[in-house]
Amino acid sequence: MLRKLKTAYGQKLSFKFLAVTAVITAVLFSMLFLRLAAELEEHTMKQVRMQATILNQQIALTRNWVAEHGAVLVPEPWTEIEKQHPNAEILHDEQGRAYKKVSPSMLTRILSDRATRQGVYSFNITNTKRLNPNNPPDPIASKDCTV
Repeated sequence: MLRKLKTAYGQKLSFKFLAVTAVITAVLFSMLFLRLAAELEEHTMKQVRMQATILNQQIALTRNWVAEHGAVLVPEPWTEIEKQHPNAEILHDEQGRAYKKVSPSMLTRILSDRATRQGVYSFNITNTKRLNPNNPPDPIASKDCTV
């Protein structure tokens, strides 16, 4: 009889030990998983911000280069320019070839449209004192302008 009690008590004890160990292990792994998920999200957002900053700097460099040279002269056909800026200034060279004068802002708009059409990315450069009322910041940029 005593042997049966010891065996039953031992089984209950080993089951309790196993259950407690399983619960503790599950809690620890859950905490570890949540911590790793949070770190992964933080790392991902840091990478996205870094890429956005680099892209912004590249666009600014391009605009500055065009501004330093006054404009970019684009030979015909002017398909993209005509869509955005049909009244852009036309210049002619000695041979009579026509060129449309593309300003930094026009170039930025053309690059943005081309990138959007190709599905690469989209961007919109604007500020609170925008000259073009059709160029408002998007909702995300309105919330967080830290880039």
